Amino acid sequence: MHHLLFMCRIALASMFALAALGKLANRDAFASFVASLGPFGIPAGLATRPAGALIVAAELAAAAALVCVPIAGGALAAALLTGFALGIVHVLRSGRAVRCRCFGAAGATVGRSHLARNLALAALAIAVAAPSHPLAFAVRPDVIIAALVGLGLGALISRWDDLVFLFGTVTPATSRRSSP
Repeated sequence: MHHLLFMCRIALASMFALAALGKLANRDAFASFVASLGPFGIPAGLATRPAGALIVAAELAAAAALVCVPIAGGALAAALLTGFALGIVHVLRSGRAVRCRCFGAAGATVGRSHLARNLALAALAIAVAAPSHPLAFAVRPDVIIAALVGLGLGALISRWDDLVFLFGTVTPATSRRSSP
């Protein structure tokens, strides 16, 4: 069980790090992220560059805390993911087409899959935040494998939109029979 929680910690940490770095990749990515805050329910007076910077800083803090202080990191991650989920609910209820800027400037239109992703990740973060005897980093094969799998899962989470597209319901083109 400790290995599974450790793997979840690393997956969440890498996902938050990738999210923050994607938003900071260039000016356009950060500007697009800040511009998207309003449609997620943040009042216009608060949907500013400092607010965007605070969110990115919180994501980086969550990434670091998940690695170093798992209970605090899990709690911060759960709070962030719950807040993001509430923003997604706001977008879905408004009926507006809003781009997901979770991992930078590009992104699919926010949908139910984003809500499901954030709720599942929040549940993982809560599990990580539960007091236990955490598995610390060590140079042992089992810990290294768990860390590598966690890193891979974090990378997969950051490509969520692509995975939903890849494995989503695709309606095949209707085949037409030619008349003899």
